[in-house]
Amino acid sequence: MAIVCNDAQFSRGKDWETFLAEMTENRGRLLRVLDAVRPTREDIERARKALSAHPHPLSVLVLTEDWCPDAIVNIPVLVRFVDTPPKAHVRFFYRSEHPDLQEAYAAEGVYSIPVFSFFDSEGREIARFVEQSPTVARRKAEWMARYPEAQRWRESNDPQERQKYHQLMARRFAAMIRWYEQGLWRATWDYLVELLTRPN
Repeated sequence: MAIVCNDAQFSRGKDWETFLAEMTENRGRLLRVLDAVRPTREDIERARKALSAHPHPLSVLVLTEDWCPDAIVNIPVLVRFVDTPPKAHVRFFYRSEHPDLQEAYAAEGVYSIPVFSFFDSEGREIARFVEQSPTVARRKAEWMARYPEAQRWRESNDPQERQKYHQLMARRFAAMIRWYEQGLWRATWDYLVELLTRPN
């Protein structure tokens, strides 16, 4: 991983309160998931150990967009996770507003969002979460397998078929919210622990 982050770059991002206040599309959905993320003492202890394994203060750069379903369900988990002492500093960057970051990640083959990049006290990237956990990826794939015509709809020039695809994605988004409310948020929590405790 070659992404670097100095104080000047990091300061361009929005803090959590500003990011939340300025959301225009999916604030309500994000808050639903945030309310559902209720870690146990064991969850909190695992997060504490994972965060404490690195020199502090840690910084987390979040590359996102308000319209992105994966961002809406995973950002609340991150917010709860890094609120565990020793707390990490988080800043949010809309990809469309920061082409330099978009290009930097694209140069490393990262085109999906959200991206959570964890940086140590010297600005070195020590862990990176991209889009979703493997568990959630499998759940989404299983859901999509019920609709083999979806790819054709997505690539079609027929407006009606394109509309069918967009409606299907809206249904999947609603399903994702329910999954996380029912406890799938823990897959992201566990994956963050894994990423932060992997040997360098």
